[in-house]
Amino acid sequence: MGNDQLCIIHNITGLPCPGCGMTRAYLALLHGDLAGAFYYHPLFWMVPFGAVVLIFHKYNSWLQKIYLSERFWIVITVIVLVVYVVRMILLFPHSEPMDFNQDAFFPTIWRMIFGS
Repeated sequence: MGNDQLCIIHNITGLPCPGCGMTRAYLALLHGDLAGAFYYHPLFWMVPFGAVVLIFHKYNSWLQKIYLSERFWIVITVIVLVVYVVRMILLFPHSEPMDFNQDAFFPTIWRMIFGS
């Protein structure tokens, strides 16, 4: 898609990051397209939950327990990494949002040094 994407990792390395597609997922959700939101990033629903935990953990004992739980953060990290690997296997390099950005910084430098 080129450098018009917002993801700095994608624009530098050419590779999508674990969060690539999140903005498009929320745009799809705002248009009532739940299937599209899940396609663009199946974990879009975790962001509001995580925000609630991070913002309100000081005011709620249940959220405080979640916030302080090492197991919770490990599980979240594993889920994000597993979903990223599955998306890379199924969608990379030709399907948005998991496409390869040939116009990114590193691929451009590579072509300049080693040719196409």
